[in-house]
Amino acid sequence: MLNFSKAILTFVIWSSIALTFHYFVSNKIFHNCFPENENALLISTKIEPLKMVVTSTNNDTIFAFNQKITIIKNTDSVFVSSENYNFTDSINNYLLNNYDKNILISGFYSTTENLKNLGIKRAEFVKNIFNASTINPHRIETAQIENFEIFKKNKTAINAIKFELKNRNQQEIDSLEAAISNKILHINFTDDYKIIDSLQLNEYIPYLRRYFEKYNESEIIITGHTDNDGFYQNNVIKGLNWANATRDYLIKKGLNSTKIKATSKGESEPIANKYTEEGKAKNRRIEIKIIK
Repeated sequence: MLNFSKAILTFVIWSSIALTFHYFVSNKIFHNCFPENENALLISTKIEPLKMVVTSTNNDTIFAFNQKITIIKNTDSVFVSSENYNFTDSINNYLLNNYDKNILISGFYSTTENLKNLGIKRAEFVKNIFNASTINPHRIETAQIENFEIFKKNKTAINAIKFELKNRNQQEIDSLEAAISNKILHINFTDDYKIIDSLQLNEYIPYLRRYFEKYNESEIIITGHTDNDGFYQNNVIKGLNWANATRDYLIKKGLNSTKIKATSKGESEPIANKYTEEGKAKNRRIEIKIIK
C-alpha cells in the first residue's frame, strides 16, 4: 500500500512539472501561439480576397470586382489582373440608369516618388481603359490622392486606384432633366402601328425611369404628330395610334401605366417644311412631355 501511494505521489509531481514546463514554453517563449479559444484561431488565419471596390460618396460599396489593379513606384503604368474588363460593363449600366451620377477615378501617389503628377496619370490610364468600352468619356472624372504609406513596404501597391460614383454638377443635371422632360423621338411604325425601330426609345427609357424615381408624382404626355399626307382626321387617328403604341411600349418596360397619357395633334403642328420629304420626315414624330 505504501509503494502504491509513493507511485501516485510521484506521478502527480511529474505531471505538475510537465504542465508547468508546457505553459512556460508556449506562453513565455512562443508568445501564446495557441489561442485560448477556437474563434481566435479562425479569425487570425482568415485571408480576405483582394477586390476592386466602387463606392458611393458615403463610402458605401456599390460594386466589388475580382480584378486586382497594381501600380508600380515611379511609373504611371497600371496593371489590371484580367484582360476581360467586365467591370466596365457593370459601371456603364449603372451610369446609363443613373443620369445624375458620374464616376470619379482617383490615382494614389506618394511624395517619395521621383516623378510629378503620377496619381493623375494613373487615373488617366484607367480612364483610357474605360474609354475603350462603351462608357461616355464625359461621365468620367479623374483626380489624385496623396498616400505616403502605399510604397512603404514594397515598390508595388495593390488596388491603389479609388473608384467613386458621385453626383454630377447640378447645372448639368438641370440641363439633362429639361431635355428628358421635353423629348422628341423619330420612331418608325408598321401599318398596324407596331414600333419597328426602338433604339432611340430604348436609349431614352433609362433616363425616363430614373426621372420618375426622383419625381414620382409626375405625368407623361405622349403626343403623336404626322405629316400632311392624307386626310386631316385620318392623321389625327394615326398620330393617336402612334402615341398609344409608344405608351404600351413604356408600360412593358416597367413605367406606371396610370402616369402615362396618349394624345394626338395629327398634322396640325409641323416643325419643318411640310411640302418636302425631308420636312415631312421631321414632322412625323412622337413628343414626350413630363408634367411635374
